[in-house]
Amino acid sequence: MSALLLGSRRTGQKLSGMIAHLINRGAVMTRPAAISDVERARRAEAIRQATGSVELEGFTITDEVRAIDRRFIEGELNDDEYREEIFKLCRAEYARLAAERISSVS
Repeated sequence: MSALLLGSRRTGQKLSGMIAHLINRGAVMTRPAAISDVERARRAEAIRQATGSVELEGFTITDEVRAIDRRFIEGELNDDEYREEIFKLCRAEYARLAAERISSVS
């Protein structure tokens, strides 16, 4: 069993292969079912409260996060997908800051 490394070329190749396999077997990719107005309102309120809390702590919500928030509210992302998109941004920002710190020490 080979290990998949996050963000590696090998991971991309594996995922592409898996998707091709599903398509060749006739798997159909469909859009997620539309969410109800009640669910959309629940999501919008959750995002509004979380944003307010983060801003009260003195942080700023980036445009990238706001775009992910909109996709979640509109039902394009489920809870797990939303968290993964946010975590991806966090990992990228952490890597950027770490590289910045290393270059400033050198």
